[in-house]
Amino acid sequence: LVLKSDLLIGEKLLDEGKQMGLIGKEVVDSLVQLEAHIKEHHVLNGQGRYEPAIDLSFLNMSNMKDSCKQLKEQMRKQDEEKRRKEQEELQAQLDEEDLRENQQLLQEAGDLSYKV
Repeated sequence: LVLKSDLLIGEKLLDEGKQMGLIGKEVVDSLVQLEAHIKEHHVLNGQGRYEPAIDLSFLNMSNMKDSCKQLKEQMRKQDEEKRRKEQEELQAQLDEEDLRENQQLLQEAGDLSYKV
């Protein structure tokens, strides 16, 4: 479902090479999916028009895929950084608890020095 040449519809120009990506709000990957969606959700009236009107979106899919890939990588890095910070904070809390516990044990033990 790729445009082989520029297409002018009303005042809109669709550039050659763009690929149909959406019908309404649903992703379309093939002609079979497009035909099935139209059969299920639209009716051809006596004037040769579909009701309700068919809303098609053409996209530059290679750019969309690249953008999604970059966004996915950025989100993965942010998640890793967040997990790393959470681990550091948790370790700092554990270290602080250990230090407090050790200090308390030393206080409870009292004076451990020997007199000669």
